[in-house]
Amino acid sequence: MSSWKQESIHSYNSKNNNKNRQCEFDFFEWTPLSFTTSYSKSFQLMPSSSTPPSQQRTTAAAAAPADNRRTTNNHKSRSSFLFARPLQRFLVFLLISSAVSPLTVAAGATTTFISAGTRRRTSPSALAVKQGTRKSVKQEQQQQGQNCFFQSSVFQRTTRKMTSTSMALQNMDCSPSDDDALDVTSHGFDSDNDSNSSSNELQKRIVLIGGGHAHLQLIKAYHYKARPSNWHVTLIDKTRLASYSGMIPGCIADFYTPRQTQIPLDELAQWAKVEYYHDTVVSIDLDNQMVKLKNHEEGIHYDVASIDIGSTSRGLDIVPGVLQYAIPTRPIDLLVEKIQQAADKVSEQDKLKVVVVGGGAAGVELAMGLKARFGPLVCDNDEEHLQVTIIDSGSELLPYESSACRQALIEVLQEKNIHVRHNCRVKSMEQDVIRIEDGSDITYTHCIWATGAAPHSSLVNQFKLAGLSIDEHGWIEVGSTLQSKSHKNVFAAGDCATIQGLVDPVTGNEKASPSKAGVYAVRTGPILIENISRFLSNDKNLIDYIPQDDFLKLLMCGDGTALGFRFGLPLRGKWVWELKNAIDCMFMDLFQVKNLPNLDDIKEEEVEGKYDTSQYDEYTRKDKRLSPKDGANLIMRRDDNVDYQQAWEVLRDMMADEDYKLQVLCYMSNS
Repeated sequence: MSSWKQESIHSYNSKNNNKNRQCEFDFFEWTPLSFTTSYSKSFQLMPSSSTPPSQQRTTAAAAAPADNRRTTNNHKSRSSFLFARPLQRFLVFLLISSAVSPLTVAAGATTTFISAGTRRRTSPSALAVKQGTRKSVKQEQQQQGQNCFFQSSVFQRTTRKMTSTSMALQNMDCSPSDDDALDVTSHGFDSDNDSNSSSNELQKRIVLIGGGHAHLQLIKAYHYKARPSNWHVTLIDKTRLASYSGMIPGCIADFYTPRQTQIPLDELAQWAKVEYYHDTVVSIDLDNQMVKLKNHEEGIHYDVASIDIGSTSRGLDIVPGVLQYAIPTRPIDLLVEKIQQAADKVSEQDKLKVVVVGGGAAGVELAMGLKARFGPLVCDNDEEHLQVTIIDSGSELLPYESSACRQALIEVLQEKNIHVRHNCRVKSMEQDVIRIEDGSDITYTHCIWATGAAPHSSLVNQFKLAGLSIDEHGWIEVGSTLQSKSHKNVFAAGDCATIQGLVDPVTGNEKASPSKAGVYAVRTGPILIENISRFLSNDKNLIDYIPQDDFLKLLMCGDGTALGFRFGLPLRGKWVWELKNAIDCMFMDLFQVKNLPNLDDIKEEEVEGKYDTSQYDEYTRKDKRLSPKDGANLIMRRDDNVDYQQAWEVLRDMMADEDYKLQVLCYMSNS
């Protein structure tokens, strides 16, 4: 990696000081709320062919009366007694039924959790989790006693033995089975958490479907010291590593390693003591509040379900040949892997024709990243050996941006010899050629499919069949509180959701759902945290999500600079790349376990009910801001000597102060 790349990537670290660094990990913004957690996945330990022999022996020994351990000489007399008189047989049957039932309850209700390589048994009262109640051992025994026709001193003694046996089972340690060790990890749940809540306190269970940007914040906020002990959180995702899309073009350009762009879900879940299933959701039962998984037949019960599964690439399963020949941008880890494999096969004499299908911001940034990645690998990095083309279905790139921003983008692409073909719609793909609907052909050696967002149709169809509200495009319909329009205990955020009923706070007019951009998924995180907490606390006053109208867009150019758009103005230079790198790294730092506090050192009473919703770009000015004239001159500069932190302060001051923004824009327009 060249020296300027190293310098650019680590520049924000070299300037990291207490005044400017915005990624501190103290719990600054806490929201006092209350909710609850605990979890059980009960299974019976009754003697059967499916129960391990050791457990069969333990259960049988505990259930059998002492007389049963006599020698076989007494067997005949016992048998004669049992079959001599019908009344005696009936009474003995009742006695045995009364004695065995408490053991079945005590043994069958035990729960296994994986924590630091051991399995710990929870309270027998966990059997009642699916019904939403918690019962003590004594309550279970009393209920069993009410179903008996008589009580005797023999039954009472047997019950005491059963209770002792159940307590012994409760404290047993055993090794996890292979299936549990591979598919589900429960971190640190034990009876200590249960002891903090009353025995009749209802359990509350949150199931997070997908490890998207919003859910990452929720896991961090709902760590075990902050949430009440009777509230249990489960994360389900089919990948162990969550890729941060904002850094992928930089990874394609070889500025980052793949690992630098990934957040380990299992590590974050372990830190927060959130149960993590490495599995695929196949459907949801909204009536019984169960999430069904591919590799776990029993499913997972929920009180609140939240969906943050992102999106896939549009047209993958529609345009013939795309799945076979193109490299889609989703899943992200596969995109990075395939481009790495392609780069490893390139030789100096190769003549590459790289085509990016999709003229949105992602497609444009990927095109510049591919130019940076493949250029140094071929002879002379010239047009003859490397051609990069963007296929755009529209008449111009980024039509929603100002003319000044679009012109700045065209200049950058021309500078890099990246061609753009407008008004092109792909009809089909073959091994070396793309067929366009107008009858023309485009040859290629590598094709990246970056056509924009589409829903995960197979899973969303299952949601729709279950009764969840889905719009005509396949997006989950939610209101401004991020609750499903059809089921109030189901929330959704990120690309997979479309928000209805948004209202402009200034004009009062209805607003459209925001675009499928990562910044909106990130900003929904605190709203999701707050509203799920209020919902489980029976607080009906949920807060509305008000998406921002515009945001800072930063496109990596692949040459140590970046192109930015804000307030309709183009920003270009090394400082813009340093700003993008700093923002991306600060977001990632929020979820790296090495940067998070050691929760064992924090007193529970200090943080319980307080949830960390801090954002990567939190900002409190401590110094005097630049004058509007100086601020305008600074952010217009393109030389390498601009301090990106100072320029970022100007941009944030413009976001926060309308008068200051207008003055800066006035100076920029007159210059």
